[in-house]
Amino acid sequence: MQIRLASGSDIEQLTGLFDLYRQSLGQPSESYKCRQFVSARLSESDTMIFIASHNIQALGFIQLYPSHSSVSLKPIWYFDDAFVVELYRGTGIAKELIAKAKELADSADVLLIKRTLIDHNVQGKPLAQDAQPRTEEASHSQDSVEATPPVYMYHQTL
Repeated sequence: MQIRLASGSDIEQLTGLFDLYRQSLGQPSESYKCRQFVSARLSESDTMIFIASHNIQALGFIQLYPSHSSVSLKPIWYFDDAFVVELYRGTGIAKELIAKAKELADSADVLLIKRTLIDHNVQGKPLAQDAQPRTEEASHSQDSVEATPPVYMYHQTL
């Protein structure tokens, strides 16, 4: 298996993975829109995406969004998007993707990597648990509509 930073030549594979990722979170399949989104992120260089593959098959990805800390004058990276194809979950790919993200963060003198989980992100919870966060906070928000279940957000520092 290989994990590397994605480039423009990976758009087709990333589109499929990103569409599956969104479907796992209850979104409809929108391959064309996913392609546009992934293509824009890569061409505008406003994200870093690591892709895990074996031979020519894409198995998963992690997407990092850069930001900055005004206080520490250092970069901070956020990741909300991480996915491993269902057949390959539990094989360590998620841990390897996170390790690659941490490796790049260390080399770029990034202050921290943060992840926000929402309670309905079922597929992401095991990934975050595997990351063994240093800190965790929980907050709760409730929409005004009573039929809407509460949303819990968990912030982790990797």
